[in-house]
Amino acid sequence: MTVEGLWRTSTRERPGSMTRFIRERALLPASEIDAIIAGAPVDLIDFQSVAAQIPLAERPTMRDWIDRFNAGVERLAA
Repeated sequence: MTVEGLWRTSTRERPGSMTRFIRERALLPASEIDAIIAGAPVDLIDFQSVAAQIPLAERPTMRDWIDRFNAGVERLAA
């Protein structure tokens, strides 16, 4: 099985896996990549559990979630 999520198909210049792309170009240290891989599923499940407690009619739209996420990224980068 292959992962083709990044560009839909692999090429010699671009692997299908974003993780492989980041690792091969040393865009993050290997230890940080490994920590993200280890924690992401747990963090996602925690996020989904909290979001599920919000009544559907009151849940923010996907655009709102993305805007809030990007605002957090901008604060971290500052």
